[in-house]
Amino acid sequence: MFKKTAATAALLTVLAITGCSAAATPPPNTSASAQAGASTASNNPQDIAPGKYPNKITNTSTAPGLDIISAIVENNVAPGTSTPVSDHIELQIKNTGSTDMTGFQMFYTVTDTVTGATESYFKDLTGYTLAKGATATLNFDNGTGTGHFGLNTNGIYFKSTNKLDFHIELSATNHKPATIDVSKAAGGAEKKD
Repeated sequence: MFKKTAATAALLTVLAITGCSAAATPPPNTSASAQAGASTASNNPQDIAPGKYPNKITNTSTAPGLDIISAIVENNVAPGTSTPVSDHIELQIKNTGSTDMTGFQMFYTVTDTVTGATESYFKDLTGYTLAKGATATLNFDNGTGTGHFGLNTNGIYFKSTNKLDFHIELSATNHKPATIDVSKAAGGAEKKD
């Protein structure tokens, strides 16, 4: 064994204090957003811990104006064409109100109808504005530009070959949130030709 000296005791005290204040080391293969304790789905399409995000929509407004006209999660085509594109979440929305809408947030769950596995994602669509009376399309496709947002391609949406059910909630400041349900047929993710 070793002889306890004043220097050894001081070193052990420093190590104990330092150890108590050190940040926990994240498990290996944890995404940067998970390491930071983030609870919003990032634009990282390869998040290795998908589907762990809580619904942070707290909007309780009852004012009408935000409508989800349609939702597509498979067989997507490029706007204005019949050209196939890779599967992604596509929402066509409309502002039937008399003012521009801002403060958009989206929360959605994906459920594998065979295994029962469920994933959930929260997206803060910071900076997105929908003009009064306008109709627009939101694409969660890892694209760039207005109306394009990140999508995790490492979750069951792209990994499962079973039928998937989506429940989508979209919120804008001072307007009642809108919801829509849509399903993706069995077969797995489709890629553009």
